[in-house]
Amino acid sequence: ATKDNANYRTVAWSGKYRSPLSGEQTVGVAVRAGDGSVLIGEVPLATLLSSLAAPAGRRGTLVWVVDRHGEVLADTEGGRYVGRLNLSDWPLIQALLQGREPPHALQFEGRRLHAATVHARRLDWFLVAAAPAGWADAEVRRLAWSVAAAFLGCLGAGLLIAPYWARRMARP
Repeated sequence: ATKDNANYRTVAWSGKYRSPLSGEQTVGVAVRAGDGSVLIGEVPLATLLSSLAAPAGRRGTLVWVVDRHGEVLADTEGGRYVGRLNLSDWPLIQALLQGREPPHALQFEGRRLHAATVHARRLDWFLVAAAPAGWADAEVRRLAWSVAAAFLGCLGAGLLIAPYWARRMARP
């Protein structure tokens, strides 16, 4: 194909590629060089998942790699949503496809989440990240309990010191 052809693409990929080496499902990528040659590679889903898990951390952050049809290719939940969840009709994806600002919050499996979405145009993938919001976030709950414990500790210390302080101030 030529560059003038509307079907010309420099990068092509498939999320449903079965590796001839391992026989497992991988993400296959083909990149056309300027001289017309093509470089073909494959990325195992386990590698894709481990590279997503590092930035997601341990705070319950979900990260999904979604193909152009809305199918989840990889997630940070150990592949729990791969092939089982289609995000094509989600407001996050629809907003990006229509050139609008995606919403920053969503409800998923009964949890309120902060969401961020980006479209990787070269691969035609969507990266969706969602972190717990409000009381769903363990850090927020931990902080609230710490503040409450500090307040109750100060109140208790004040109540213990108050009688001694009052007797001392009431002396002639």
